[in-house]
Amino acid sequence: MLLIFSLIINVVLPKSSPFMSFAEDPNSLQADGFASENGGTTGGKGGQTVTVSNYKDFKAAVQSKDAKIVIVDGTVKTTDGDGYGLKVESNKTIMGKDKKSTIYGGLSLSGIKNVIIYNINIQGSYPNPGPGDCIDISNGSTNVWVHHVSVFDADDGNIDIKGKANYITVSYCKFYYSNSNNPHRFNGLIGSGAANHPEDFGYLKVTYHHCWFGNLVYERMPRVVYGQAHVYNNYYTCSGDLYCVGVGSYASALIENNYFKSVANPIEFMYNIYAYILQRNNVFDGCTGKKDGTSDGVILGERYITTDPYTLKKDPVKLNSVPYKYKLDDSKNVPDIVQKQAGPQ
Repeated sequence: MLLIFSLIINVVLPKSSPFMSFAEDPNSLQADGFASENGGTTGGKGGQTVTVSNYKDFKAAVQSKDAKIVIVDGTVKTTDGDGYGLKVESNKTIMGKDKKSTIYGGLSLSGIKNVIIYNINIQGSYPNPGPGDCIDISNGSTNVWVHHVSVFDADDGNIDIKGKANYITVSYCKFYYSNSNNPHRFNGLIGSGAANHPEDFGYLKVTYHHCWFGNLVYERMPRVVYGQAHVYNNYYTCSGDLYCVGVGSYASALIENNYFKSVANPIEFMYNIYAYILQRNNVFDGCTGKKDGTSDGVILGERYITTDPYTLKKDPVKLNSVPYKYKLDDSKNVPDIVQKQAGPQ
């Protein structure tokens, strides 16, 4: 009888899988936005799957030269290392075992390609010592997708994209700060700096969509300079802010179908340097200040020329359309969609 019962159990119950609790099998993740261009972004697809729960094993996995899917179980502290953001190598998917899984400290994606960060919390170390940024994408990194991630309490920026980085998508993420004493609640850069980084011109193609910019975020949601940013279907509830989306220094932004609630300066040109904004179908609910850009697109500022080698005479690219397919949600539905879906699931 015991043998028969055992056979029945083996037939009826599905084989256990490390992916059963996830919304998606990591091997089936399909990047969208700019991360879908340039050959696409697949992360560690096809590589070994490893589960880690401590710094030593996490470091070994993400710094392997092989493709890997790295599942974080519990909380891993990168501050157990040297205090800087932990370097991640190419062809990796980093994800949480469940929606409580957390990386404390920060990740450095420098000179890499094809990385997915998915379904996890990344907590900055403020006010304790640690890396400045929760996620730093720089030094020519390409094809990075940050998806269903909560990023909060960075000492400097929650997510900074700079230094010729390209083909990046940030989607269904939640950004916030928990400590009003943090003097640098500057959420996200796209660009190395305002005036003297013409080397970034033609790079920094970034998509932000269905993200929630929430409690105590003060500015840079994102701030884009020299790059090309598509910002759509995001939700802004960061009252007390300085500004939300800032565009300057030869940058170009297509900003559409976002919902701004009770914030200051939802969209603004920055600096007296050429930049381009096309913004349409955004909701400004109880907002004050600047709502720059038009539905036909507009360039503001003056052509800015500094001393060699920082001479740049080009006009900003006019980002009136993007090369990938995407579906816009109606602006009025954005609060409900984003509040339910942003962050780990």
